Amino acid sequence: MAKTILFTGSASQGIKTLTDTFAHIPLSLGLHVSSSQFYQSSPRKGAMGGDVVIGGDCQNYYVDFLVALSHEGLMYTKDRVNDDTILIYDSKEADPSSINAKKKIGLDFKSINGSKFGNTAAMGAMFKILGIKENDKSRLEGLLNKKFKG
Repeated sequence: MAKTILFTGSASQGIKTLTDTFAHIPLSLGLHVSSSQFYQSSPRKGAMGGDVVIGGDCQNYYVDFLVALSHEGLMYTKDRVNDDTILIYDSKEADPSSINAKKKIGLDFKSINGSKFGNTAAMGAMFKILGIKENDKSRLEGLLNKKFKG
């Protein structure tokens, strides 16, 4: 069964890079992956996001996982949450009190890895939740080294 993951945040938070990089990992493991990006029309401001569908050939309107790096992104995509969605959000940047989700997991993404935006920590959190196996870590590290030149 396909799983749909939606990464969302504000412009300049690295959402496009996060979505692209995240989609390559299950693809490198031989899984079927599709992805898309969306953003508000204002350059360098506004909400943006990217869907990654693993194990299926279509995207669902409602998502299995919503990963929110900003409150602006969360509010822009809240209509894609239903009672089965697991919400992972930056506890310092987003307020999920008005969102009805199956489970809410708040993490301080910036303190996890000292990143300016926490997008790498958000990706790591999703891999942990999805159960990326220990023996897949070397493949993940190789892909990240190649994408980001070491």
